[in-house]
Amino acid sequence: MTLPAPIKRLWGRIACALGHHDMREIRRISGAVQHIGCTRCKREWGINHDVCVILPWSDVAHDYTDMGLYTRDPVTVARRLDPANWKKRDPA
Repeated sequence: MTLPAPIKRLWGRIACALGHHDMREIRRISGAVQHIGCTRCKREWGINHDVCVILPWSDVAHDYTDMGLYTRDPVTVARRLDPANWKKRDPA
């Protein structure tokens, strides 16, 4: 039995409110870092597997763009993953 579309949307909203998101990888930034998002509620997060943390994407996006790691060009991403090419951040 398939549910009608309005019921599916409602079920999805309830599931997301309870923390059961439909996660998909938006972009793999490095071997340990991913930009992920939920297909239902459209929220986005950054996940770092090395330190086992998931943070809202709006809180961490500037870190990756400041270092030049988040770009649409995969060749640029690979080149910028080399620590010798990282931009120095000013201490705030």
